[in-house]
Amino acid sequence: MTNDDTAHVPTPADPPVPAGAHGPDEHSGVVEQKKSFSETVSSLVKRMLLALIGVAILVVLYFILRSIAPRWWADTVASIVGTDAGFTTGVLYGLVIGIVCTAVPLVSFAMAVASWNKLKHFFGVIFLLVGIVFAVPNVMTLAINRADPAQSASIRSAQTKLGDIIGFQGATLIGAIIGGLIALIVIYYIVNYKLRGKKIRAATAVQPEDK
Repeated sequence: MTNDDTAHVPTPADPPVPAGAHGPDEHSGVVEQKKSFSETVSSLVKRMLLALIGVAILVVLYFILRSIAPRWWADTVASIVGTDAGFTTGVLYGLVIGIVCTAVPLVSFAMAVASWNKLKHFFGVIFLLVGIVFAVPNVMTLAINRADPAQSASIRSAQTKLGDIIGFQGATLIGAIIGGLIALIVIYYIVNYKLRGKKIRAATAVQPEDK
């Protein structure tokens, strides 16, 4: 072959790619998806366990407070609201306690679940404790209302004292329903915010590959 012939040999537009060069990359996405799925399942299980732990603590707290502190809670409510308070005052306090002490625990538990994998679970534990503390008033009122008056003299005394606060117990129940609805709305926006953040991070991670 002469030099003239070699000059007309076409050169490839792109350098040849060695066989198998794209092999690992083609399967890397699948491996990452499987890994991310398993991590997601593990994270969900841990977060569900955290929520169940919170519920279990509230159930245990319910029985403990019902047995040792019904009279104390009734005296506390009576000192705050007043046994001689009118219907409006009793309803107002009942609504406030019902709403706040339902919405805050539910939102706190949701935030505990949402933040459980960050900063060594610090925020998750804090939110869990906040939710439990704010749930105590409603747990106490429920425990007194549901207790058998024949169980003890302190139960009978607590039921009588709470019953003397006109409108308080019924308003607490209505407030708890309203607080639950408010909490569901807030949790809905929290979930949407987290999902939107994940989509933004995924889109940002893909952009360098498209350039």
